[in-house]
Amino acid sequence: MFVVLSPFNNRDRSHFERFSTFHQRLYASVEPVSITPFTPAALERGLAGALTSWLRNAANPATPADALVHLNAAVAPLIARTEPGSPQRQNLERQAAELRDLLEATTHMEWGALRPARPTGGFLRPLGDQPAEELDPGAVTTHWFVPTSMRSVDAEAAARTVHHTRTVEAALATQLHEAAPGPHNEDLI
Repeated sequence: MFVVLSPFNNRDRSHFERFSTFHQRLYASVEPVSITPFTPAALERGLAGALTSWLRNAANPATPADALVHLNAAVAPLIARTEPGSPQRQNLERQAAELRDLLEATTHMEWGALRPARPTGGFLRPLGDQPAEELDPGAVTTHWFVPTSMRSVDAEAAARTVHHTRTVEAALATQLHEAAPGPHNEDLI
């Protein structure tokens, strides 16, 4: 990547002069993501996209049906990265078999375009997109759902804020109560 900065533009000059500080602050607000390959969740989310990339660039089949003969070659490099009999290989083989079944069942003659919320009638669909039945009957069972961005947020993510307020007197009473001998049956907080 190249960045062209102008010495006459104050913003560009500031970006150059404070490059390290700027990026340290930027990266401080980014949460690291754990990527564990071959887990069921990772394969469900990314295998269709990885196989689609390989198939469309290496084999270049004209239609999804033509891609079926190349599917084993697309999966082979991934299988080679797992140990025989391991849970990772079992997960990979299970997800690849599901994708093979979908590819075998499809009647689509085009790949389609990955445009969220704008179905194109092709074999590929954006991850999370559920096409309308009237536009494409049986679409849920005959498509590969492919992520269009790695910035997607899982639907199950949730946050909850709990506010606790406690006066100094209540805190001291709690400390004295905990320090006293005997059972503590009451909650002073």
